[in-house]
Order: sequence, then structure tokens, then C-alpha cells
Amino acid sequence: MTFDEYETSADSGAPVELYAFTYRSEAYLYTSSEDEITIASSIYTPESIGRGNTVEGPKDRKAEFKVTLPSTNPFIALFAGVPPGARVKVEVHSYHRPDGGSPELRLVFEGFVNAVTFVDDGYRPEVSARSVIATLSRLAPRIGYQSQCNAIVFDGDCKVNEGSFSDPEVNVDAVNGRAMTVSAASKQADGWYTGGFVQLVDGTDFRLILDHVGANLELLLPFRDPQPTLVTIVAGCDHTAPTCESKFGNLDNFQGYKDVPTKNPFQTGLG
Repeated sequence: MTFDEYETSADSGAPVELYAFTYRSEAYLYTSSEDEITIASSIYTPESIGRGNTVEGPKDRKAEFKVTLPSTNPFIALFAGVPPGARVKVEVHSYHRPDGGSPELRLVFEGFVNAVTFVDDGYRPEVSARSVIATLSRLAPRIGYQSQCNAIVFDGDCKVNEGSFSDPEVNVDAVNGRAMTVSAASKQADGWYTGGFVQLVDGTDFRLILDHVGANLELLLPFRDPQPTLVTIVAGCDHTAPTCESKFGNLDNFQGYKDVPTKNPFQTGLG
């Protein structure tokens, strides 16, 4: 029988849902079934998990898909305190138990975690997600007529090689909240790493660098425990033409308008 036949059957259907939360290379797999389930070598662990309804049609662009999990769930622990540094993907599939060892799966939801809230004094975490369609429907920023570069450093428009401006696998000397001391950072002039980032050597998380003075780095958010002892530090860019030329030697790929006039004729007049 097909999925639709089981779904519409009066007595043959036995629906089971599979939940996959993917954070970088790590997957948290759960099922609404009371038994552990293996599908295509992926093992889904039984969990007390619930979800809201999905919305189809034009309203899907703004609707949130909500999933509830126990407060002791390992995936929920990612959002206790400092949130993850990268997006978390959510996929929910459904199938019917009588369909055998290689069942037909039906996609129920696919999207990304938008927020995690802790209600009832933290005992009932609620995961809110937005669908892929909602993500794609957002207005994308256009190229602005501005003196600063519109590209993101090291992206396809910038074309600078990130590896040429990275210090891989350097030791962390000390960590105090958002303050991190890395001796290797003192080899560069103050501000070299401002606007850059600190990344774990396994690539699983990163933090934006707000300020760099000597060996001291101020991060936007602290890393989660356990604190890193070995990291990669990457230079930052202030998106100005002088920096693009002197620091990166990349003025040919500058995506701004460095000769934008500083006076607004609509405010100051033409005189």
C-alpha cells in the first residue's frame, strides 16, 4: 500500500513521525513512536515530542511551526544560555508502521529554527521554526549606493581567500565570558581581527570579534562550555576602500562606490 492508502484507510493506518534537528554536522533524531526506529541507517530515539499544525498556502510564509520537547532533551540544551552560532535545520517526516522496513516517507515540514522559548518556568521548551518557503520569500538586500563595500568578506563577490587571512589552530590562553586572550593575535596590529571571527577547529561553532587589542579579543557572545583551548582566528574587514586596498590588496573587487559625495544636495542645496 502507498502512504496515501494507509493515510485514508479506516483501520490499516498506524502513523509514526520522525523529527530531525541538524546543527552543522550533528543530528538529533527523535520519533513519536514508543520504540526506537531505524530508517536508512539513521536511528530515531523515542521522545515525548509534540507539534502544532502545518499551514499551507499564502499564510505559510508567515506561519511558525512549533515543536515541544522535554526540558531535559539534549537538543534543547543547545539553547540553554548561549544559543548556537549557526542555523539549525528541522525536518519532520511521517510514515505508517505497517509499510515495512523501507516505508514511504512523507515530508511534513522542512525549515529552520527561528527561536526557542522556555515557558512554564522552563519546564516546557517550545521550538519555533520557519519553513524553507518562508525563508526564501524574505526580501533580499540589494546592492546599495554607498561608500562601503556591499560584499561580505571572503564571499564569491569579494573573492579574497579566507585561508590567507586566517591563523589556524592557535592556543587560547584565557577566557572570561566574552573576553578571550590569544597570544597569536598580538602578532598583528590592533584592529586586524575586529569584524572577523573565532572558530572552533572542528568548524562546529564560531563567534564574531567586536574588538581586537594586542592578544585580547572581545567576542559578541561567549562560547558554550567547555571553553575552547584551540581555535582558528580570522581577520575582519570594515568594508572601506582603503582597507580593501591596503589590507587585502583587493580593490579590483571592491563592491562599493568610494566616490559617493558626502554632501546631500537635498539637505544642503547646490550652492
